[in-house]
Amino acid sequence: MKSIPEIILFGLIAFLLNSCTQNVPSGVKNTLKFSGENRFELEKVIEHYQTKEDSLKLKAAYFLIENMPYHFYFAIEDHNRYDELFDSISVCRISVKSGDECFDNELRGKAIDRYVNQFLNENRLGRYRGQICSDAQTIDSEFLIENIDYAFKAWEFPWARQYSLDEFCRYILPYRYGNEAPDRWRKKFYNQFKWVVDSIKNPKDVLEVTSYMNKLFRNKVSHSHALSRLENNIKPSQLAKGMVVEGCEGQTGMGECILRSIGVPVSIITFPWWGNRNVGHNMNALLDSSKQWQYFAFDDWDPSHKLRDFAPKIYFKQFARVLDQSIVNQQFMEDGSRNFQNVKNININVIDKRIVYLYVFGDRSWSPIDKAKNNCSGIVFENVGTNDYMYMAAVLQDEHLEPVTYPFRADSIGNPIYYIPDSLSTISFTFDRKYPPKDREARCDALIDGQFQTGDKFNFSKSRTIYSIKDRLKYQENILKIKSVQSKYIRYVFPEGVASCWDGPAEVAFYHADSTGIKKLTGRYFGSSQLSSEQIKIMTDGDILTYVEWKTNPKLQDAPTGNIIMKEYAENPIWIGLELDSITEITHVGICPRNDKNGIYPGMYYELFYWDNQWKSLGKKIAMTDMITYDHIPSNALLWLRNFSEGKEERIFTIKDGKQIWW
Repeated sequence: MKSIPEIILFGLIAFLLNSCTQNVPSGVKNTLKFSGENRFELEKVIEHYQTKEDSLKLKAAYFLIENMPYHFYFAIEDHNRYDELFDSISVCRISVKSGDECFDNELRGKAIDRYVNQFLNENRLGRYRGQICSDAQTIDSEFLIENIDYAFKAWEFPWARQYSLDEFCRYILPYRYGNEAPDRWRKKFYNQFKWVVDSIKNPKDVLEVTSYMNKLFRNKVSHSHALSRLENNIKPSQLAKGMVVEGCEGQTGMGECILRSIGVPVSIITFPWWGNRNVGHNMNALLDSSKQWQYFAFDDWDPSHKLRDFAPKIYFKQFARVLDQSIVNQQFMEDGSRNFQNVKNININVIDKRIVYLYVFGDRSWSPIDKAKNNCSGIVFENVGTNDYMYMAAVLQDEHLEPVTYPFRADSIGNPIYYIPDSLSTISFTFDRKYPPKDREARCDALIDGQFQTGDKFNFSKSRTIYSIKDRLKYQENILKIKSVQSKYIRYVFPEGVASCWDGPAEVAFYHADSTGIKKLTGRYFGSSQLSSEQIKIMTDGDILTYVEWKTNPKLQDAPTGNIIMKEYAENPIWIGLELDSITEITHVGICPRNDKNGIYPGMYYELFYWDNQWKSLGKKIAMTDMITYDHIPSNALLWLRNFSEGKEERIFTIKDGKQIWW
């Protein structure tokens, strides 16, 4: 039971807090009502900044508190184990000294991948998720006050003083980059990097500060795809401790927090979809001294006004809720397209009072990227990228897509060019791909001048060349007929490349043909001294998605290299060989370039669709060869070839002048 003095004290505190919240903005009042038992913590923040000298800090506190109900995180029961993971990553980073920092960092990423997978498997850890917690109902006053105080310290740096309170609140003050668990990174990063002010030639130049920090981290932050198994945003302090990110979300998030901790106004910009690929992307953006936005990639590209790659739409990821949402269920996305690329308006002569969205084809479905505005002649999509993309306008009706136009491209002034299928005029076409090839020519050319040889002995001291690759091979498994030879030892010899890094093969094989068909020969695979057992397995495992690379002139200490073969310039050639059980007739050799396996493969099920207000099938087929033919394809149709046996990468396309045009 509390004593009378304690009751009086608590009553006085409650009275003071209540009086301090009488004149707060309505949005803050709504948060206080929503915050439940945590209301007392939020009111303590407001009370803390009641003096005249703290009037700006009070406004900053209002900004954060008003927007807290819309942010959440996952409470992890076993969070100490995840802390242990990042503690271990920070000490397991291998020491590699090849003279090539970029390559060293690639190797570190491979080593970290192996460690992360091992750690998660051994500890039976997976998704980095738990109970959903609201910021407004859980974050305490100490956390918020520390964040605000150190954000204001950062605002005092010479390069930061030029920004308004609104710019400060939007691009320096926020305490999170995504839905990661609350993390007291700001004070830590501020103390860790405040020395930068003494290392900048022009401390008022925020661009110089940003470029300096980018250089400081360049080739130091490793990328670990294994961390994507956590399926959630990772705390900035954990990312910085391990100097590792899972992808562009972690990369931009860590960059945003580190730069904001020293008063650099940055944002994350997001590309919901590239428009012609199955993915989107995140990058950072800097609000420079002229109040113009410059995009960059933390630890990689320095700030620039214009993007290297364009996208249909680009959005700022805000902490404050955006009331006029352009994307369905994306309440923190604010249109920033015109800040980074040339844009145009797309005008559609459709009168529809419902909410109409602009769609692109994303990961095997139509995905919204913008919301239309109505005018007297129809609807308009504003500030859309000028590159050539395939769009469609549609509404969401009871969670189902209802098109209001056919798919279309937009010309240079924003007029739609529709793709309306003509079933009265049909064509036939033979397909060899379901997805646009990436780096096809380079990957195939990397095998030119490779040689197949037989040998009398295990060490090939006497060798005979039986086939030389002189021309570009197909971007698939190539089974090449040779003049029949008899041998117990046969090998593939890598070309003598002059570039620093080359793609090697995904598969190497040897065959014998007789009246029953072509059969792959088996035996014991072995190779030159540069090859590890793992690399030999990669080239003979029957999986064309695994491949080797080879790099010349690395001066490495003893370090695991995964699929990368190391070779000094003066060393003997790299080769992989097969020892047969006895002297055997060899009639064919096989090789496959590094591959995406998005071609056509015998025995797999395919189905071709065309769009006519929905996807309509032109039939299922089993491929008999590395090509598949369809007849009766409506002309001017948007098409989609699907593989129902395996794989995920598929893109829409049209057919023009006998070629697939990918969208």
